[in-house]
Amino acid sequence: MYAAEESEYGIVLLHDEDPAQDVARGLARSPAPNGLLENYRRRLHEQIHRLVDEGRFDTAVVVGDRPVIDVQHELRQCLHRLYPAVPECALSRVRVVALGGGSDQAREAAGEYLRTRRGYARLDAAHLVGEAASDARTWAECLTDGLDRYCAAHPFLDRVSVEPVRDADALAELRKLFGDRLRVQDGPPAGRAAAPWARLSLQRGLDRLAFDSAWTFRTPKPVSVHSLGLPPCLGVYLRALRERLTRPSPVVDLIAVTGSAARGTYEHGWSDLDVLVLAPQDRLPRLRQVRADLAPELAGVRLTMTVLTEDEFRAGALPPQLLHVLTLSGAGAIAPLWCAPGLALPVPDAVTYADGSLRDGVRAAVTLRRQLLLDAPDPHALYKATALLAKIMLRVECGAEYPADDQAIAAFHRRQPDGGGDGPGDVRNDRAGAERMAGAVLRGWLATLGAGPAAGAPGAAQPRTAENRSPS
Repeated sequence: MYAAEESEYGIVLLHDEDPAQDVARGLARSPAPNGLLENYRRRLHEQIHRLVDEGRFDTAVVVGDRPVIDVQHELRQCLHRLYPAVPECALSRVRVVALGGGSDQAREAAGEYLRTRRGYARLDAAHLVGEAASDARTWAECLTDGLDRYCAAHPFLDRVSVEPVRDADALAELRKLFGDRLRVQDGPPAGRAAAPWARLSLQRGLDRLAFDSAWTFRTPKPVSVHSLGLPPCLGVYLRALRERLTRPSPVVDLIAVTGSAARGTYEHGWSDLDVLVLAPQDRLPRLRQVRADLAPELAGVRLTMTVLTEDEFRAGALPPQLLHVLTLSGAGAIAPLWCAPGLALPVPDAVTYADGSLRDGVRAAVTLRRQLLLDAPDPHALYKATALLAKIMLRVECGAEYPADDQAIAAFHRRQPDGGGDGPGDVRNDRAGAERMAGAVLRGWLATLGAGPAAGAPGAAQPRTAENRSPS
């Protein structure tokens, strides 16, 4: 027997590493346990755990409460190393959305939105299942097997939607198989009148569904006002703001300082104070009153207070700069002054973050041109837009983050063909130097867009001359 074991690869599945818990979990899965069955299970599990302790199995896989897909992934990984013919579990890397509901129109709209706006492959459940399904469990298992085979044949896929999934029992079986990997979008029942703003509500719900599966969530750890190293007047203001908004009972879920004040690059007389607040919409009157009462404490510093709701955070309905703030928060570079117990902030995935950065770059380029058109550009706006566009280009190009505006401008200057000479100069205070640097950053940005077709090439626009100008 030992010789036979040496030629085999042994795997044992355990409900739990603790023998007593292993027995209890096994009995809980039995339809009608009795004394005889309980005694048999206890003896059986004692023997299995004895063999595990003696090293008679090569691998012990603890199932616990994990979904089937996770257990399959671990099993196939173990076997694939020894037997390459055993395929890995393709579904372990794929996000799956099941589209249900009785309205074909709403389901069609949901599937197309996920396909065109969120990059989901749209799959037909009937095609994946075939004719073999006779009950809900079999249907769910056939669908899962079909999905796994399809995703293995298309390894570039990382997200799919499958439709229709109308049966509640089949959906319950899918949840057992996928666990938290499965997201479900139920449309309105057939025949029900459309709710106000139905299309927009559907799209925002799908955004939240997509981001819930793609983004990670982390609980922030608050810091003290003193740790920010701000001027005394701002320290007094922020302590008073925190006190007024959180005591005796909180009216907000989060108070955080962002921008230069959070990154340690605040310069009094030049920088603004940026504050992010997470609060329900009905708290705006209270926030407005507190802001008005504490305004004298700012001593002339310009305050920008951004208020968002938790639903906006979860649905990704955020401006690009706040996507950057969330990314820095996830990396521990920005921490709140106060947050509600149990609050978890989303951390955008790399694709969403990169897309947001590029949209912010578009806005900064437009702002630069608006300023350069003026007879007397606003020095502050010109400098900030120049630095922002430089930061975005450096972030995308080499993955480097430059918290301070002057650091970003200097780094951009060094990447220029003539960057080895003198520095960029006093870009902040010298108008001519600021306009030169703004022009250089703008030219660098436009150069990344690529040139159009060469003159005379197919598709190239022809100049309007007297010979080819159409008569008016």
